[in-house]
Amino acid sequence: MSGLAIRTAMEEAFTVQAGARGPSFNIPKVAIIVTDGRPQDQVTEVAARARAAGIELYAVGVDRADLRSLRMMASEPLEEHVFYVETYGVIEKLSSKFQETFCVRDKCALGSHGCQHICVSDGVASYHCDCHAGFTLNEDKKTCSDIQEVRKLVSIEDACGCEATLAFQGKVISYLQGLNTKLDGILEKLRANGLGQIHH
Repeated sequence: MSGLAIRTAMEEAFTVQAGARGPSFNIPKVAIIVTDGRPQDQVTEVAARARAAGIELYAVGVDRADLRSLRMMASEPLEEHVFYVETYGVIEKLSSKFQETFCVRDKCALGSHGCQHICVSDGVASYHCDCHAGFTLNEDKKTCSDIQEVRKLVSIEDACGCEATLAFQGKVISYLQGLNTKLDGILEKLRANGLGQIHH
């Protein structure tokens, strides 16, 4: 009766009338099928329809469950959607696995990211902020500034746009002054030794 269970979930549980969120919410539809035998109905066809409708199917086999049938029901990749337990009593072993899979905190989706413009999800519980076109990300990695405003600030701080040139000129002048000082010292020594007459 696994096929009947999947069909009932599709027709009754996963409808907006029954409380399911609409497509705009981007909330995944997940069904976990638990069975301890071989399906007695057309489970393969019904499972394929459910997967095509966007329902993610997990198949959990208990005791004498038919592994081949579980694999026909479940979504891909099978190694992440097919499980087996010895008895119903130990099915709780899977609870942490399902919690990890279904309860991942996507801060972008939850809106708890603090990004001023755009939140970009980088995977499990990881994200970074980005800005709309014409804006740049500030040092706090959360807020954005208008690029034109940033350029205005730069032009006010360095109105002639030659701050780097002035710094370079300052270094050259300092170096030349150092050379002049050394040359003056050499000339003084030459004069002291009577060799200070330089002819032009």
